[in-house]
Amino acid sequence: MHLDHSRPFSMLTIQIGSDPYVGMLYVRRIHYGILRMGDVLCTLDAEGQKVGEGKVKKIFARKGLERIEKDAAGAGEIVSVAGVKNAGMLVQMEGWDEEGPKPLP
Repeated sequence: MHLDHSRPFSMLTIQIGSDPYVGMLYVRRIHYGILRMGDVLCTLDAEGQKVGEGKVKKIFARKGLERIEKDAAGAGEIVSVAGVKNAGMLVQMEGWDEEGPKPLP
C-alpha cells in the first residue's frame, strides 16, 4: 500500500475500546493523510452516508503494551482515536477537504 500523506485523512475502524477518562477509543490504521489533535472528522457508513462527527480529543499509539499519546499521526500508523461519535465497527472516519468526505473504495 502506498502511504499518501498528501490526500485528506481517511481510516476504517477495526476495533473499539474505552478509557475511563476519554471515553470510546476507535482503533484503526490510517489509510491516507495526517490526523492531528483538534481535527474535525465525520463518520461514514458502508454506503457513504454520514452517521456522525466529532473533534479529535486524543490520539494514542502503542509501543509494545505501552500506550503513547501523540499530537499527530500519518498514513500507515495504527492509532486509537477519542472524541468522534458513532464510529462503530467498519465505519470510516474522514477529514474534510474542498470536495467533502468520500468513502474508501
